[in-house]
Amino acid sequence: MIATNGASAVALARDHAFDIILMDLHMPDMDGVEAASRIGKLGLPKMPRIIAVTADVSRSARERLAGAGIAKVVSKPILVNALREAIEDDPAQETTATQLAAGALIDRHFLDDQKELLGPAQIEKLHHLLETTSAMLIEDIDRAATAGDSKRLARSAHQLGSAAGALGLVRLFDRSREIELAAPSMSLPECEDAARELAALREASMRTLNDLLRPAEQHSGS
Repeated sequence: MIATNGASAVALARDHAFDIILMDLHMPDMDGVEAASRIGKLGLPKMPRIIAVTADVSRSARERLAGAGIAKVVSKPILVNALREAIEDDPAQETTATQLAAGALIDRHFLDDQKELLGPAQIEKLHHLLETTSAMLIEDIDRAATAGDSKRLARSAHQLGSAAGALGLVRLFDRSREIELAAPSMSLPECEDAARELAALREASMRTLNDLLRPAEQHSGS
């Protein structure tokens, strides 16, 4: 069954028994989080597992979904393997409703989705672009912090977060967004601390990404 909006999704869940509901987070009348929350309050004899469809890979977004009782997240565009994995996973084996382990630098599910969607050659190009672009942005962030230029710091942190999100560098994405929002009220020492933190986080994230992608890239180039 297909619901045309959030209200009809809630009504279908109330009137029919489902094992799994695939929930788009962007619907005309209410978002998927609100719809999932309302389904959770229906008092159903058996609660369906709700799998969210979203392009937002940040940890804060996943925590919000978990709070609404959403069991899994599948990133857009929907890929068959990712959807099958989300459906077949045993929820009893998970300690949290999110797929991302606490402290993880890379969202492996999102990265695997991107690899499936784009193919090894395009992933290799994106990897190289991220490596060079993020290094330049870190240099720009450092200069902005040293000069106390909060607007430039916020702009470069935003660009760094956007670049990091393309290959699932979720901790760098999250922290970049936090610093972008906080930059206008930061003191000079706080700006400098933020720049150092982003530089270290970028280095650790890229090292982890390199370990995940290098074997595949070497194989594709051979």
